[in-house]
Amino acid sequence: MKSKLKEYLYVLPLVLIVGIVPLIVRYKKIELGEVVATYWTRNYNTDFFSYYKMLFFLGLILLAFISFYIYIKKEKELKKTFYYIPLGIYLLMIVLSTIFSEAKLTSLYGFPDRYEGMAVLIGYILIVVFAINLLRSKRQIKFVLTFLLISAVLIGVLGIYQFYGMDFFQTEIGKRLILSAESFDKIAERLEFRFGDNNIIYATFYNPNYAGSYFAMLFMLTFVMYFFAEGRQNKLLFGAINLLMFANWLGSLSRAGILGVLFSSFVLLFLLGMKIIENWKSLLIIFIGFILVFTAMDLSTDGKLRKEFFSLGVETELALKGEVADVKDIRYEDKTFVFETGDVDLKITFNDNDEMILKNNNRQLNYTVDEKSFIKINNENHSDYKLRLIKNKENESNILELYYNQNQLNLLIDKNQNFWIIGMRGNIYPITKYESWGFEGKESLASGRGYIWSRSLPLIKYTLLTGYGPDTYAIYFPQEDVIGKYKAFRNAAKIVDKPHNMYLQIAINTGLISLLAVITLFAVYFFRNLAIFWKSNYNNWYERAGLGMFSSFMAYGVAGFFNDSIISVAPVFWM
Repeated sequence: MKSKLKEYLYVLPLVLIVGIVPLIVRYKKIELGEVVATYWTRNYNTDFFSYYKMLFFLGLILLAFISFYIYIKKEKELKKTFYYIPLGIYLLMIVLSTIFSEAKLTSLYGFPDRYEGMAVLIGYILIVVFAINLLRSKRQIKFVLTFLLISAVLIGVLGIYQFYGMDFFQTEIGKRLILSAESFDKIAERLEFRFGDNNIIYATFYNPNYAGSYFAMLFMLTFVMYFFAEGRQNKLLFGAINLLMFANWLGSLSRAGILGVLFSSFVLLFLLGMKIIENWKSLLIIFIGFILVFTAMDLSTDGKLRKEFFSLGVETELALKGEVADVKDIRYEDKTFVFETGDVDLKITFNDNDEMILKNNNRQLNYTVDEKSFIKINNENHSDYKLRLIKNKENESNILELYYNQNQLNLLIDKNQNFWIIGMRGNIYPITKYESWGFEGKESLASGRGYIWSRSLPLIKYTLLTGYGPDTYAIYFPQEDVIGKYKAFRNAAKIVDKPHNMYLQIAINTGLISLLAVITLFAVYFFRNLAIFWKSNYNNWYERAGLGMFSSFMAYGVAGFFNDSIISVAPVFWM
């Protein structure tokens, strides 16, 4: 009895990391330093989903370290494994990138809404080391998995309510749980979490994309647990949990999560082989469940799920063929602002009498100005355009609001009739182009990821050894590329705070060497597991549990090509 208790106590901090940290949602207002505030929408950050997760995670990592120290001191046994080498290199590059970072505070504490600074990244590495050494028995692994599944079910129930428009965090009880008494009186009435449209699951993860990564992992894990479950009760239990994870995976509408599961399922099909035929009845039952859940959710959202799945084919076609960009170019030459589209161009300049001249190619366009200063071009080919000139007599500058297909672009025209674009936080930027690698004409690919990746890739040539520092991506991304932002997002003022690619995120924040270390870690784990499970008959519990974890790893690893690492989900993955 004593030895059992000791086993559980050793791994209790790890259990709490995967069971408690993903559940935490709590309001925190954080005043930002001058540097970070420059790259944020305001001088403070109102965080619900990351800050307290970060604090609890670091506290539990400290407890896990104490547990690990006691274990090593008593057992005098450190498990030998190749994995320490890439993990050690990654840790070293995290530390060096922080030391040499010009944004040390951000490197240490993390960027707003993310909080993946140096200590958190080291915490991810320590999770792996602790798990390798502390998880030695079936009881311990079951202990971790049990709490992970309990946590996932709670999060999954919250997600289903969100999908059907009954967000727990919008209820009186929910708001009181995530707000202090003082903040409740101030912001409870106007508190609302919205991510695009209704009927989308963000759960406790700040963003539906991260919910997609989490539920992709849990869906694959519970599917394997269901597949190998013995006895009717276990089949019903794991089948029900798997359907709940499936519903949340669908409801997050995350294409990254979809791709992760598709890849993982393909490899799983390959590894299970004849076991699929042996368990065909179980598979038939669960697949009928998948069809019923998908149909019910799709019908309740007027076909939104079908559209999301079919959009993968459209995205693939765009990736292969390219796309016709709606806005082809925005430039400034010879005192003339040029807005070039696929249909008709618009050139804006001023004559010697400070009168605005509008042209299409070299033909002057007539226009009228109404009482609200809105300019209407008297040409049906330019019906998608609308302009408004706002004059400022005090500093002799004007603001020109340009609307194209209802998307607004704000320009400042100085007293010398020079044009500037107004970007994030009202800052003024010159109309120039910035370095990009690839994705020309495909900037809108994968919800603007094509643009973000094309501007992120050139940064790697500066991070071959050490990176800019953990979580400093937003500071070094070319935020002044207002033309590119407008073309990709129709919003020149947008702040790009993440690369939407975990691997780019690592390369830029902690350097290319650290990325190679992580890729080596993942590749060795992947191919070792392929070799193990290709030969396996899955006759023992460890092989079955291992296959479930391997399936989860693949789902998250592939989703990582389109999603970032985040404190809400990453601890579960690294475990």
